Amino acid sequence: YEGERTALAARPTPKRRSGTEAKWMLEDIVTQSSKMLEIKRTIAKVADSRSSVLVYGETGTGKELIVSALHNAGSRKDQPFVAVNCAALPESILEGLLFGSQKGAFTGAENKKGMFAEANGGTIYLDEINSMPLLLQAKLLRVLQEKSVTPLGASKPIPLDVRIIASTNRPISEVVASGQMREDILYRLNTISIQIPPLRRRLDDIPLLAAAFVEKYSAEMGKQVAGVAPEVTAFLMNRSWRGNVRELEHVIESAMNVVEDGQTVELEHLPIYLSEVDELEEDTPEHSPREAVSLNEALAAYEKKLILAAMKASNWKIVDAAARLRIPRTSLQYKLEKYDIKRR
Repeated sequence: YEGERTALAARPTPKRRSGTEAKWMLEDIVTQSSKMLEIKRTIAKVADSRSSVLVYGETGTGKELIVSALHNAGSRKDQPFVAVNCAALPESILEGLLFGSQKGAFTGAENKKGMFAEANGGTIYLDEINSMPLLLQAKLLRVLQEKSVTPLGASKPIPLDVRIIASTNRPISEVVASGQMREDILYRLNTISIQIPPLRRRLDDIPLLAAAFVEKYSAEMGKQVAGVAPEVTAFLMNRSWRGNVRELEHVIESAMNVVEDGQTVELEHLPIYLSEVDELEEDTPEHSPREAVSLNEALAAYEKKLILAAMKASNWKIVDAAARLRIPRTSLQYKLEKYDIKRR
């Protein structure tokens, strides 16, 4: 199963646990965001609990990395970790895959151990649980209630000691309102809830994440890239990041293919789509969608927007805003004059 295991920018050489498929640990999560640090504290608190966990995060935020860290932080770390993408398989296959089967249960059926049985003693991760058919959700509810599973064609249940972690890429309220999930199973799974913020809600992580990806791809490509130029960091921090951390990783990977050994990643190395009109149309309304805008103009518009946001957030205190932007106070004063930014 290939999920989002790198989407929170785990360290380039992750620590690994023997006897488990959960690759990432708590300390591998790169962040300085207050929301993400709170998630790490929550993981540490609930790691040894047997209660079910429901993780919500947009596509690309790194749900499997969080789930993996949760498994490895607890007493089950040396036991199996089994991940299932509920959206990838049809109902007829998914049921046998999850619960197992006995020979003769259906045409061509063989004695097969299900993934719940494979995960016994450890953790099973049900990714995109909202894609699971409602009939299977009812059977999953019985597993949660009875702590046992009955393979297809079997007459006796198999006792289980499995921690269930599920995730959805849509808000929980939306999933229930749309009828995709039974409310009774939602309440069972949502005993512990973890909501991963999108990248646009934790922009302070972008410098750390970009640096981690540069380190990762420097090692993979045999390069010694010095890092990311400040203007690139400013540019990256002013995007909406629809694809979240996964998109940021792909942007850095693309740049690493063209940057020369020993250089820093500059604006010219970034993928061209970042400066296309559709992005400018959303983030810089002062430009007409039909107007040709150079990269320098786009960067200036982004920088102005970032400075204005920092000034408002700091109640127009230059020292505090400069600290937020991580630039000298004198540099901020110059840019305020340059862009004619004044308190209205």
